Amino acid sequence: MTAGFLSAAAIGLVANGGPCTAARVIAGSAFYRGPRRGLALGTFTFGAFLTDVTLVSSLALFFRALEVSSWCYAAAAIGSLAAGLWRIARPPVHSCSSGVVRIGAPEASTVLLPLIAGIGSALLLGACCAPFVLAAAATAGIAMNPLSIALAYGSGHAVLPLILSLCSRGVKNTFMRAGALDAIVSIEAGLFIASAIYFGILA
Repeated sequence: MTAGFLSAAAIGLVANGGPCTAARVIAGSAFYRGPRRGLALGTFTFGAFLTDVTLVSSLALFFRALEVSSWCYAAAAIGSLAAGLWRIARPPVHSCSSGVVRIGAPEASTVLLPLIAGIGSALLLGACCAPFVLAAAATAGIAMNPLSIALAYGSGHAVLPLILSLCSRGVKNTFMRAGALDAIVSIEAGLFIASAIYFGILA
């Protein structure tokens, strides 16, 4: 039981070695801004985690997800391109403006969009990550408690992108203290456009 749990968690961690993880970190970093950045990033991570658990829990759903992965890549390419162009067109905002907090229910952009993006990021099953998901699903299939295996894989696959997204905030603050807002905008826009090209090729 413990060996299967640890193996599934290790598979989840190793699955982060693919280039799709970089795109997940970029998306998580994009949501990790504003007064409700913690909620947005948490929702994004939860969406990815829940989808990973679902795919590992059912081989039928895993193979169904493989069938629609090209559509997911196409949607991710369009979304990344739109985000990159929007980042270029939107003027830089001073860090002081992010301190304004509005009282009320969370907006759709704080919960719904990150959740959809998190689910979509886990559905990007390319050649780099699909074998790891299949290996975790096979491990779950022979385990006494398959749900615990699925949870272990989902945790392993979610923790590293989450940590990197949290660290990105410190890097961005360093740039902002140096007055390099234009550099931040250029870097973020470039990363989104590069992701759009990568996703377009895989689609």
